[in-house]
Amino acid sequence: MRPGSIEYELVLADEILERLADGDSLASICGDEGMPDERSVRRWARNHGDFGAKYAVARRLGYEKRADEMLEIADDASADWIDTEDGRRVLNGAHVNRARLMIDTRKWLLSKMLPKVYGDHLTVAGDPDQPIQHIVHQIDWASLSDEEIEAIEMFARAVERRKQIEQGARPEHTS
Repeated sequence: MRPGSIEYELVLADEILERLADGDSLASICGDEGMPDERSVRRWARNHGDFGAKYAVARRLGYEKRADEMLEIADDASADWIDTEDGRRVLNGAHVNRARLMIDTRKWLLSKMLPKVYGDHLTVAGDPDQPIQHIVHQIDWASLSDEEIEAIEMFARAVERRKQIEQGARPEHTS
């Protein structure tokens, strides 16, 4: 067995799960004396079904704790201002930037680890009572007015000019 590698132990496994759920990173947990290395814990998650399922839940709970921390960091203004020796109160830019970095790091982590909850996504959906429909109608050209036909012709010419420009050709001018 490699140095740092430890066979599965229920007591250690439970402590690891509890700390993961509290938001500790696996690296910090495994860096403590008496703890297995990260590779061992990941092997436990793969090879011990019950631990694997609990590991996934603990990770999710830990990430959600990180989300809660963002509010605490953002709301804590206690070190945002400092008093100078001459009695002025000035913004502590280093502290504000550090808080911003902490929040941005958590946002990035959450968007990658829990993308369905915290990731950027766009859902295109209709109202359940009026769902989006894709309808194709055939145009009855005989029923169109002269203005409608002219508008369609102008649109077709504009599309053609755009294609020519995109292809690097000089657009033909039509009246």
